Amino acid sequence: MKKTIPALLCLLCALAAGTAAFFGCTGGGDNPGGDSGDNTGGGTENSYSITATDGEGYNIEVDKTSAEFGETVTVTVEVTDHDKYVDSVRANSDTLGQNSDGTYTAIITADTTITVELADYEEVTSDGGVIWNSNNPETIIAGSNNGWYWDEDSNMVYAWTFDVIVNWNLVSMMNDRETWLTSSDQSVIPDDAISYEINKVSDGNSIAGFDVHIDPEKISEGHTWLTMSFHGGNGTSPDGTICIKITVADRIELETMKETVIIDYNGFAEEGDDVIVRFFDEDYAEGSYIDGEPAESYTEFKVKVDGDGKNTFELDYVKGHSYSISIYKSTEWYDGYLDTQEKQENVLMIDDSEEIFGGGSLDTGFNQYVDGKLSLVTE
Repeated sequence: MKKTIPALLCLLCALAAGTAAFFGCTGGGDNPGGDSGDNTGGGTENSYSITATDGEGYNIEVDKTSAEFGETVTVTVEVTDHDKYVDSVRANSDTLGQNSDGTYTAIITADTTITVELADYEEVTSDGGVIWNSNNPETIIAGSNNGWYWDEDSNMVYAWTFDVIVNWNLVSMMNDRETWLTSSDQSVIPDDAISYEINKVSDGNSIAGFDVHIDPEKISEGHTWLTMSFHGGNGTSPDGTICIKITVADRIELETMKETVIIDYNGFAEEGDDVIVRFFDEDYAEGSYIDGEPAESYTEFKVKVDGDGKNTFELDYVKGHSYSISIYKSTEWYDGYLDTQEKQENVLMIDDSEEIFGGGSLDTGFNQYVDGKLSLVTE
C-alpha cells in the first residue's frame, strides 16, 4: 500500500493537468462565427473586428472598431472631392441604406470591412417635368446679386435667383418632406443659403415653376454642384431631380452679341422729338465685366424720332440676360422719382400689354418680349 498510493496520486495529478489543458484550449463559451486571438486579423472572444479606411476623395468614420454578434455600428462618410458623391457604402458584400441624417448603419454578424464607392456628378437639366432654365447664370458673385424678392415677412431680400420650370398638370401643392435642395461643397454654398418659392400659373391653381434663391452673404469662392429634388404634393405626385454646377467667383466676364431693336413709338413721340431710351439689364450684378471693363446696369441712347415715328438701336446685348425698356421724352433723364405730372406724362415704361415672339426653338428658347422683358437668343 505504501507503494500504491504515491502511484495513484501521480496518475490523478496527471489526469487533472491534462483536463485543465483541454478546457483551456476550447475557450469559455460559444463564439458563433468569430475567430479567437487578438483583434488584428479577427475578433476577440464573442466580438468581430470592423475595418474602415479613408480613400481617395472621402474620409470614413465608424463609431466602433469591434462589435458583438447582432450589434449595430454607425458609419459616417465625408466626401472631400466635391465633384463626386457617394454611390454606395457596403459592409462586406451588403449595401447599406442611408439614414435621414446622412449616416449609414450596419448590423455586425462577422468580421466586417466597410467600403465606399464614389461617382462623378453629371449635369442634369431636365427630369420628370422639372426643367432648368438655360438663361440661368452658371457663375455668381459672393456679396452681389441678380435681383430681389419678398420673403414671408414681406422684407425685400437681395439674392441670386434661378428659374426652374415645371411641366406638371394640375399640381398645386408640394411635398416638403421629399423636396430638398443641397450643395456638394458646403464651404462654397451651404445648404442654409438655398431656398425656393413656388410660382403659380395665372389662374393661381397649378404650379408653373420655382424661384431658387441663394443668399449672397453666405457663399464663398469655388464651385459646387446643386442637386434639387422637387416633389408634387397632390394628384399624381410628380417629381424630378436636376443637378447643376455653379461657380462662385469674385467677378463675372459677360459675353455679348450685337442686336438690332426697332421701337415704334406709336404716337407717344413724333418725328423730331428728343427721346432717351434705356435698356435696363434685369440680370445685372455688381462685379460683372465686359471686355475687361465694369458692366453697366443699363444702355442709354439719346436720339430724335425718325420720320416714320420709329428708331433703330444697335446694342451690345448680354447673352442670357433680360432687359426692360423705358423711354423719356427729353434731352436729359429725369432726376429722382416720377414725382411730377410733367415727368409722368413724358415717361413710357413698355409693359406686358403685348407678348411678342420671334425666331428660336424649343431647345434654345425664343426671341421674345414677354412680361415687360426683352430676351434674345440669336443675333
